[in-house]
Amino acid sequence: GIDFSVNSGTGGMTSQLLDDYEEGDWTPVLGGDGGTSGQTYGLQAGKYIKVGNVVYISAGTSLSTKGTITGSAQILNLPFTCFNNSGARAAPSFGYVWKWAMDADLFMNGVVYENQANISLKASSWSSQTAGTNIDTDDIIDGTELVTSMTYKTA
Repeated sequence: GIDFSVNSGTGGMTSQLLDDYEEGDWTPVLGGDGGTSGQTYGLQAGKYIKVGNVVYISAGTSLSTKGTITGSAQILNLPFTCFNNSGARAAPSFGYVWKWAMDADLFMNGVVYENQANISLKASSWSSQTAGTNIDTDDIIDGTELVTSMTYKTA
């Protein structure tokens, strides 16, 4: 680990040891809260970096075959659970969204709720300015692609 107290001078800082750093791969699953089975992927890759209790993730998915996905759309299988505290949520950035069967007026956003290890996919409307309705898994089709990244605090 790295001991930051070495350079603290006479400021009275107690030992501040960074001893939790991790990098790895994770497998994002494009699915639903009602069930997910039978998908085949052309791309299914994720990376993460965890420093202390903060994790940065990136992921790419490309469904060759949708299989059976039911309920509200989600990215499942985050490498760590989100911090469990009222309001401790995280929101992903979507760099690439392709072949979703959503109305043209909608744009994708998402949220990771407290004590969860998945991203709930949401849709908002440009014209009516409605926000955060769940994306139905019927909007996922063969060939759906998604690239995302996010930073969040872990449990």
